[in-house]
Order: sequence, then C-alpha cells, then structure tokens
Amino acid sequence: MKNEHGFTAVELIITLILGLMMLLTAYQLYTFVMNDSSATRLRASASNLAYEFMREGSAAATNPCTASSSTPTIPATAQLPSGAQATVTITCPPANLPSSMSYITSTITYGGTTVTHATYISPN
Repeated sequence: MKNEHGFTAVELIITLILGLMMLLTAYQLYTFVMNDSSATRLRASASNLAYEFMREGSAAATNPCTASSSTPTIPATAQLPSGAQATVTITCPPANLPSSMSYITSTITYGGTTVTHATYISPN
C-alpha cells in the first residue's frame, strides 16, 4: 500500500506559478491605480487654480470688453510640476452677445495637459 501524505513537487510548482501570476496581476493593478490617482490629483489642483485665477480676473475686469492678458505666478502650494504656466485673458464676447460683457479665460498648462476655465461677466 502506497503512503500518500503531502503534495508532489509538480503540485507545489503549479501552485507557486499560479500564486506568482496572481501577485503580478495585483501589482500591475496597484501601479495603475497609483499612477491614475496621481494624474487626477494634478488635474484637480490645476482646475482649482484655474478657477481661482478666473475669479480674480473677473474681479479685475472693471471695464466692459477691454482686452488684456496676464501670466499669474503659480504658487508652490499648488504642487504642479515645474514648468507649469498660467494665463488669464480678458476679451470681447462674440458679436451676438452684448458689448457690455467680457469673456474671461484662465488656462493652466503642465506636462502636456491643459486645464481651462472660462466665464462671461458684465462689469458694473
């Protein structure tokens, strides 16, 4: 009678290979989630900053339809990559809108990504 206690070497190797495949899959998923969350954090930070600059531009637009452009400084607290640039432009609206309005666009550009916020205001 044969004594069959434990596992054979083939069974152990197959189990180790399957476990390794599961660990590699989990690592790839972890890496993807971490990279995606980092990109999302940067986009959210740029979006908040663009919105803030747009609101500041709205407050500065005291004359209707007076074109101007500025490049505000991006604070270090924004935690955007070095080389990030901000632009705020104030222009006239299209002809079908009243000339008493201004069109304000705030754009943040970093690492090939652009985030823009825009609004129309009527300075009074």
